[in-house]
Amino acid sequence: MLLQFDLSRIFLVLVINLLLGIIFLIFAFKILHIKRGRLNLTFSGFYLSTAVGLMINAAYAFINEAIKNTSIAQLLNYFANFFAFYGVIFMLATNYILLKSEAVYSFKSELKLILGYAVALGLMGVLYLLGGDFGVQIDASTLWRPVWSLPFFLYVTTVVTIFAVIPVIITSIKIAKKMQEKEIRRRWINLMIGLFGLFVYLYGAFFNNYINNSTFRTVFSFYAITVILWVWLIYRGIKRE
Repeated sequence: MLLQFDLSRIFLVLVINLLLGIIFLIFAFKILHIKRGRLNLTFSGFYLSTAVGLMINAAYAFINEAIKNTSIAQLLNYFANFFAFYGVIFMLATNYILLKSEAVYSFKSELKLILGYAVALGLMGVLYLLGGDFGVQIDASTLWRPVWSLPFFLYVTTVVTIFAVIPVIITSIKIAKKMQEKEIRRRWINLMIGLFGLFVYLYGAFFNNYINNSTFRTVFSFYAITVILWVWLIYRGIKRE
């Protein structure tokens, strides 16, 4: 039952992840409410995808308690990871639109970007099929918490870093350099601070699932609260652009 969970697990998965998922959804709807042009649709994808991943992550914790089936747990964990880590590619696509304009950076180019990343990230499913030594172990021995193997940790970290995080950082800096108006530039710098804080959380989640250390989980669960600030800074930095 829920009492079998450690406190950090309850706080991080059942409280923080669910709360963050709701907040991400709120920001997505606010963006779409302002205007449903291509830029806002792309930007909202960042929030929507992450929200889905966080909510699946929270939901499967309840399902695990009722079913305790490794195959189902791994399947749900796969989709939780995929959507949570997929959202950042929409931030990159948003940056490309701002940097090049919608006319230059076509919808076809954007589609190639997000589909290519989907394939690269989705291939982590192969590691799930290869078993715990290569993928993610979720069973009674891990108290039904996902524990990443080294190959899985390295694969996900490499894909997310090379295909999404580094390009987002580079394009964000390029956009900042092009901004002349001080107020707009200030808000964009706030967005970059938000991205940095969110990326710290992202890599913290990777490391948390890999080392499976109760002390680190507890510390990380408290840092997770700051994500509310980071996503707000990102929203404020771009919503009027």
